[in-house]
This record gives sequence, structure tokens and C-alpha cells, in this order.
Amino acid sequence: MSLSYSFSDYAKKLKDLGENVPKVFKQVAGRGAVHAEKTAVELTDYEKLVDTGAYKRNWNAEVIKDGEDYGITLQNNMEYASWLEDGYDIIKAHFVPFEAGSGTTKAGKHWQTKGMEGTPKTKAFIASFRARYPNAKGFLAKPRRFNGRKIGRRTLVDLEGWALIELQYEFDVAMTAKKYNISKKEARKYYK
Repeated sequence: MSLSYSFSDYAKKLKDLGENVPKVFKQVAGRGAVHAEKTAVELTDYEKLVDTGAYKRNWNAEVIKDGEDYGITLQNNMEYASWLEDGYDIIKAHFVPFEAGSGTTKAGKHWQTKGMEGTPKTKAFIASFRARYPNAKGFLAKPRRFNGRKIGRRTLVDLEGWALIELQYEFDVAMTAKKYNISKKEARKYYK
């Protein structure tokens, strides 16, 4: 799963002030990548999607350059990330057999959460099920829907607003520095 957002609305304003636009955009994109990762991790916690912590730890945001523009790519490379992002349906009930003597399941053709059978919650479910029904050969997975949490998309919406605020800040600092003939470092003191 990979999502992107690119920003270039402030390029003309900053260029008119004599700013090094690529440098400003690169700095904002760098801070934005850090902000995006932090936001995705916070949303993962908020949505209570932490089981082993692997999904939460695998958020990665990178700065990308496309010509004069900079953007951010947000990724989560976990095998099941797209299911948590977009959701999934188990359309019809189906039997999920246990592996002989292992306490885990066989991934049948209808098992749509491949890779999930090894999570602690699933192992706990299988253990309690087998304790309750020791002669069971498997269990019936009922039809159900998991609505995707759209963490990546929500993070990028947040990032869009954050980037506009950051670019406005950079514009205000540059304008103040130019207007009062002071350094940008001095101008930043007015905006803290």
C-alpha cells in the first residue's frame, strides 16, 4: 500500500520573495514526512489496531522529488496493511480446518486473511476454541465485514492541511525578513 501527496501552491509566492523554493519545499517535505509517520502511528493507536505492533512499527514516510516539486509517500509494507486500510468481506461461511496437531489453521481457498492466522489474538481464539471443543477439526468462519480504517488516507488529509500551514509559515517568515530587512532566523522569533 502506498499513497502520495504533493504540494506546490506556495511556489510562486515564495519565488516572488526571492526565496530558494526547492530548498524551502525540501525542508517542509522533510518535516512533513516525520509528521506523517507520527500521525499514522497515532491513528493506529487510536483505532486500536495494535496486536503485535508490527503494523504500527511499519509506517514509513519518505520525501520524493518530482522535477522542482517535493512530495511525501506514506507506506506500510505489512502483508495485511491493505486489509486494514480498505477493509475486507468474508462473503460466505466456510470451514477453516486445523493443521494436524499444530493448533493453527490451514489456509483454505476462502481464507481471506492470509498471514493473520499467526497473530496472538487468532492463536488465543484457536486455543480457547480447541479447549472448549477438543475433538473439533476446525471452525466455521461466518460471513462478516471489516470496515477499513483509512489510516493512510486520513494521514494524508491531515498532511495536506499541515503542509499548507507550514508553507504559510515559511512565506510569513520570508515576507517579514524582507519587509524589515532582518534574517530569517530573526523573523522566526516573531512567529513562535
